[in-house]
Amino acid sequence: MAGRTLAAVRNRTVKAGRHYAWVIRAIVCLSAIAFRHPADLLFIAAWVIAAGAFSAGLWLALHQKPPEDLSHDIVPHDS
Repeated sequence: MAGRTLAAVRNRTVKAGRHYAWVIRAIVCLSAIAFRHPADLLFIAAWVIAAGAFSAGLWLALHQKPPEDLSHDIVPHDS
């Protein structure tokens, strides 16, 4: 969600505060893992998955397909 909101902030459809809220939530959750467990494979995997999810959300939000024009299927035109 942080990646998607960053894309929305870049497109000026969402205020930056919503993006910062998602970033803070992610940092708090990942910091809880760091506080609770030592730096091991689980810790590194959680941070890598979070970074990958952020990147994927940003990329998908910036590269959306335009909606299909189905008007010719819904309303047939006389030709």
